[in-house]
Amino acid sequence: MTSLQAQWRAAQQQRQQELANRAQAVRNRLSNLTVERDHNTQALRQNLTQFRDELALEGDLFKEQCQHQDQQRRMAVTTQLQGFLDDRQQQAQETRQNLAEFREDLVQQQAELLQAAQVADRSRHQTAQARHRQTQAQVAQLHADRQQQEQNLRQDLHNFRHHLAQVHNADTQYRQAVHGAIAQSTQAFLQEAQQLRQIQAEEQRQSLQEHRASISTHVWGTPESLPKAAAPRRPLSSPPRPAAVPGPAAVPRPAPVAIAAPTPAPVAVAAPTPAAPAAPNTQDQVYNYLKQHPGQRLADLDVPLGLTRVQVGDALRELTKQGKITQQDRAYFVQETPNS
Repeated sequence: MTSLQAQWRAAQQQRQQELANRAQAVRNRLSNLTVERDHNTQALRQNLTQFRDELALEGDLFKEQCQHQDQQRRMAVTTQLQGFLDDRQQQAQETRQNLAEFREDLVQQQAELLQAAQVADRSRHQTAQARHRQTQAQVAQLHADRQQQEQNLRQDLHNFRHHLAQVHNADTQYRQAVHGAIAQSTQAFLQEAQQLRQIQAEEQRQSLQEHRASISTHVWGTPESLPKAAAPRRPLSSPPRPAAVPGPAAVPRPAPVAIAAPTPAPVAVAAPTPAAPAAPNTQDQVYNYLKQHPGQRLADLDVPLGLTRVQVGDALRELTKQGKITQQDRAYFVQETPNS
């Protein structure tokens, strides 16, 4: 332990000696740098004094040269100004002479122009009188033509008003007939919708009663607690579609289309069996039409396919269950498959 401490103290003394040596070397280096800086400063001052003296001498020489050049330039400018004045006086004399000659020519040309203008005025006056006489004749002819055209227009206007009154009467009668047909069609459509709602409500009530009876049987298992037998269910039949009544035959309309009157179909009463899905051919028709015209709604399918809205609704419901079509915002699209 004592040997390690002695070694550490010896190392510490060695480090202290190295630090003292380094400090002494730094002080010596700083002293040398200070002496060198003072020497450089003195030399720089001497050079600066010499440069100032040379610069003053060169400034005096440059000033003398500038004065000499300025004197030479003044003499050259004076000479040029004198020559310019002489040239200007000569040009002014020539300009006065040319101006006098131009005035004489101008007076002569003015006299010739006045004479030519008088001749032209007389010619224009004669031409104007001839054109005035010709214009009066044309105005008289135009006035007569305008009176004849006015009479023709009055006759045409009278005929057009008479024809317009006839067309207005015919259109009024046609609109009245169309309004009556629309009222009848709307009434028939409301009746059809009311019947359809009644049939759907009755089917829902029967389904709920059957579901309730099934739950009661599953829970209680006693026939005494079962409800009474539900009334026989009626399947959805094809209610009559209203058709527009054509206007009266007496009203002339362009290309009238005759529409047959609808024949009401009786509501069939069948056994209490669940409603059968749409026929495969109906589903194929709806699927093929949607494949050709995607994005159609339920109200847009019955007329092109020639089916009732109930048949179309059943077909759409079955196709949706099968995954062949999809519904987005009440519009139907064909479901694309990897094999298609």
